[in-house]
Amino acid sequence: GVQAFPTNVTLQRFLELHIEITGELPDPTSGQIMERCGVCSEKSYCSLCVHCDKKCCPECKDAHMDILRREISRINSQ
Repeated sequence: GVQAFPTNVTLQRFLELHIEITGELPDPTSGQIMERCGVCSEKSYCSLCVHCDKKCCPECKDAHMDILRREISRINSQ
C-alpha cells in the first residue's frame, strides 16, 4: 500500500521548517475560499466538477460522483 512508498523528504523538511518558524502546522484550507455548494447550497470549501462545472462540497462530491458513474454505466449499456 501507500506505506511502502518512501517518505518525501523535501516535503517533510518544508513542513518541519514551517512548524519551527510559526510554531504550528500549516492550514490545509489556506488560500481556499468558502463558496456555496451547487448541490446542497451550503457554504463550504468546494471543488469544481470537471464534468459539469458544478461546485461541490466534500459531503456532496461523493454522491455527485456516484450519480455520474451510474449515468455513464447506463449510457454504456445501451
